[in-house]
Amino acid sequence: RRQPARHLADRGDAGIRQKILEQFRSEKWAPVATVDAIVRDGVATLTGYVLDERERAALKVLVENVPGVKQVRDQMVWVEPMTGLTIPSDENKRTSGS
Repeated sequence: RRQPARHLADRGDAGIRQKILEQFRSEKWAPVATVDAIVRDGVATLTGYVLDERERAALKVLVENVPGVKQVRDQMVWVEPMTGLTIPSDENKRTSGS
């Protein structure tokens, strides 16, 4: 018996990214307009900015729990809302040599 055809977005990295974005949209606190995910070989890289450092940690946990995600890389920037000061992730600090 033939299996139903799966939509291409249900497979591989594109499907993982779609699931991540669905998770973002399902959480009222998630900054969907300012954060994006790039997925390559199951490694999800989070980009964009957050206005609350707690969002960074929560987004990483959210993405870690998406099926198919092997690793989460944090390239988000925290923008301190009172001053506009931008603070890169610890991961960005290590890779940039700052």
